[in-house]
Amino acid sequence: MSSDSKHHKTYLGSLQPKGFPALPPGWFSEWETFEGVVSPNIQGAADRKAPGLFSVVHQAETWRTGRVLVIIHGLFEHGGRYLHFPHYLQDTVDAVCCLDLRGHGRSEGLRGHVEEFDFLTDDVLLYLQRLEKTLPKNSPRLEFHLFGHSLGGLITLRALTRDRNLPLRSVSVSAPLLRIAVEVPFAKRLAAGILSRFWGNLHLLSELDPRHLSHDQEVADAYSADRLVHQKLTPRFFSELQRAMSETQRAASLAKLSKVSTAIQVLAPLGDQIVDVRTVQKFYRDLRVSDKELKTYPDFFHEAFNEIGKEKVFEDLCTWIISHSANS
Repeated sequence: MSSDSKHHKTYLGSLQPKGFPALPPGWFSEWETFEGVVSPNIQGAADRKAPGLFSVVHQAETWRTGRVLVIIHGLFEHGGRYLHFPHYLQDTVDAVCCLDLRGHGRSEGLRGHVEEFDFLTDDVLLYLQRLEKTLPKNSPRLEFHLFGHSLGGLITLRALTRDRNLPLRSVSVSAPLLRIAVEVPFAKRLAAGILSRFWGNLHLLSELDPRHLSHDQEVADAYSADRLVHQKLTPRFFSELQRAMSETQRAASLAKLSKVSTAIQVLAPLGDQIVDVRTVQKFYRDLRVSDKELKTYPDFFHEAFNEIGKEKVFEDLCTWIISHSANS
């Protein structure tokens, strides 16, 4: 891993919203690039070669709890937008690890494209395995807590169904992308399906309004100016996303999740204009997991952890992690 201070801003994300905290004293960052998964059976050229995936680990110089929070970011963004997490979690975890998904941020891959949705899921599973091997093994004992936002929340839920033996003490999903808040017209869905088959890697522009992320204008401004953020989506990714959202809500997927022993926390901003919050709430009600928790935030927009009043969200996340820690 590298920690060259000369390129500190380049690798960590240099566009924190004004007023957001930097890394706390006594913390440092290291980053690396490793190969993601690849399928020999895939036909699309974009995923024939394993992409280089970028990872950054923010950690305390002295570990006290052994707790590690792994963050999976949302669509179009990257792990550099989570640089304020260590500030709010410094008394709860010893490390915050962020993976840039393929086609996002500092990772390789065609922007906003994937041939199969669960390439993203398998990249995350690979990342967790890698962290188990590369993070410090000295006392106290390592334990992992997984946090997924929006697209990352959907990937996190799918990861639980693909590997029920994940080394996780708890999972938190923030505004999991189970359904888009604004109904996509049938004609657009049909066109995407056709293009996905014949021109799957064609770039289309999204219609995401940064003002719908948070009531904090500084968040929208930083997002708009961030060169690592993109607004591109291919027909193949769109079709795969539609399929993944639908599958994850089905009874079969819920039945698989019911067999998972990992505790699941759902963070739902009720003012979300990007993810359909009613679908998220229904998913939670249908979720037959013995240890689950729903936290709602009235009037909060999509990124609750970037909202005015985000301290409450971090308080809920910290309480959840501590209550599910074996290292308390």
